[in-house]
Order: sequence, then structure tokens, then C-alpha cells
Amino acid sequence: MESFLRVVFALVIAVYVVVSVVATFEHGYVALFTETTRSWASAQVFLDLCVALFLVGGQMRADAQKRDVTVWPFLVALPFLGSVAALGWIAWRQFQPAQAPVAAARA
Repeated sequence: MESFLRVVFALVIAVYVVVSVVATFEHGYVALFTETTRSWASAQVFLDLCVALFLVGGQMRADAQKRDVTVWPFLVALPFLGSVAALGWIAWRQFQPAQAPVAAARA
């Protein structure tokens, strides 16, 4: 079952990355941000994404501290790649070998 979930997750990431790349090539990276000023609805969706990514970034940092691994490359990529960076973190951590939690290892 775990391998099935990994395949599904990999497919979700692949489809999302393809859609993101197509949108970026078709409209340009800057247009992804300028479109948010066209209406209040677009601005609300963009701000909602910013808040969500800020919260996800905090959880990524907490998870990395707990696992005693570095998360900075993913956090730096978060404002530029958005959810792709967060999905990349989730995928990367799933393929890392299981480690004892830092708190338990220090006890």
C-alpha cells in the first residue's frame, strides 16, 4: 500500500509541475503575479496562497528540526516555486531513511 501511495503522490507532483511549467511558459513568470491584481477575487486567492505557504513553511521547518535535517533549500524555493517546493519537501522526506527523533536521541 505504501508503494501505491508513493506512485500516486509522484503522479500528483508530476501533473502539478507540468501544469505550472505550461502556465509559466505560456504567460511568463511575472504574469503569474500581475494577474493577481486584476480583481479582488484574484487578490484573495493569491493572499490565501501566501498565508498557506507561510504556514506550510513553518511546519516544514519544525519537521526538519525534529528530524535534524536541513530544510533551507526548500524554504528558499518556497516563494519562487510555491507548492512545488512544499511538495518537493514532502517527497524528499518520504524517501529519507527513518531516523530516531532528535529529542529521543538526546535523552
